[in-house]
This record gives sequence, structure tokens and C-alpha cells, in this order.
Amino acid sequence: MKLSDALSTYISKEILEETSSKIGIKEELLSSGIVDSIGMMRIVRFVEKTYKINVPFEDMTIENFMTIEAISNYVSKKLDKN
Repeated sequence: MKLSDALSTYISKEILEETSSKIGIKEELLSSGIVDSIGMMRIVRFVEKTYKINVPFEDMTIENFMTIEAISNYVSKKLDKN
């Protein structure tokens, strides 16, 4: 499963508790209200556990976590460094 698909599925099922909705990879998660700050922390935890990476506090920025696309790019870069 692609990283962006895994993130979209996780957000839909675990945070929004919907099984039929699909979130676009370019949709803004926080500013649109799709995800709140607690939901964002859950996403960070999911990323850390699933991909076995550490997301330091200074990396928890809008640029890295604004959209599914941004999160996917961030995780991919972290995985490439390992």
C-alpha cells in the first residue's frame, strides 16, 4: 500500500471514524478542520509506529503535516536517511 493511501485510510477510519470517505492528498488537514490538534498528534504517533521513525518536535510543522502529500514526502525523506 502506498504511503499516501495508508495515511488517508488511517485518517478516515481512526480519526474521522468513517469508512467511506476518501481524503485527497492535497486537502489541508488542519485549516479545513478535517483534523484537529489531537488528531494531528495521533497521525504523528501512527507515522512513528508504522514506519519506525522518530518525528522530533521541531519537525512537527505545518509544512511537514499540512496535507497527506506533505506527510508522505516527510516520511519518505526520513526513511531515505535511515
